[in-house]
Amino acid sequence: MKRQNAKKLLRALTEIDDKYIEEAEGFRKAKIRKLPAVAQITGLAAACLVLLVGIPQYLSNQVRTEQSGAVMQTGNPWQEVSSVAEAEALTGFGLVLPEPESPYTREVIRVLNREVISVAYMREEDGEIGYELRKEKGETDPSGDVNEYAETTEKRVDGINVTLRGENGRWFLATWTRDGYSYSAEAQANPMTEEELSELVKTVR
Repeated sequence: MKRQNAKKLLRALTEIDDKYIEEAEGFRKAKIRKLPAVAQITGLAAACLVLLVGIPQYLSNQVRTEQSGAVMQTGNPWQEVSSVAEAEALTGFGLVLPEPESPYTREVIRVLNREVISVAYMREEDGEIGYELRKEKGETDPSGDVNEYAETTEKRVDGINVTLRGENGRWFLATWTRDGYSYSAEAQANPMTEEELSELVKTVR
């Protein structure tokens, strides 16, 4: 009864034919969709949970991998070589050295970033370093020593200025420049006298 009255009212207001009214009614019913089944909702929730748990874990693994790769790429910047000639091939300059004296008769030659040559004189039996010589192009201190010393003095040796650092007349470190290169002689285990370091300065080129 109500539906008939509605049709009459629509016809009176709009003069729309009955068949168009019936088509509109059928279209409205077709647009009503069923709600998803419980199983579908549960599956969707499980998939979201997997994504929430899995993505952070994946990103964490990627970060660890990249960090590990960075460590492997940096590594130790020092490269040990078998001779001064090999060091010269890497850096482009050579190094004239004193003859080893007992008990520090073992020479360990290394190169830092193709820029610094280092030669450590060591004791064979326990590896103790008697002293270490370094050479680098330029005028910066190649020793890498950041220690504070009680005494610092400057001496004139073989026509060049040599800076000595130590205490009580014993010197742990000497630095100097010559002909466009900087040098250092470091003796941490057994500090040297001024005369001993002067002889090194005269010899090392």
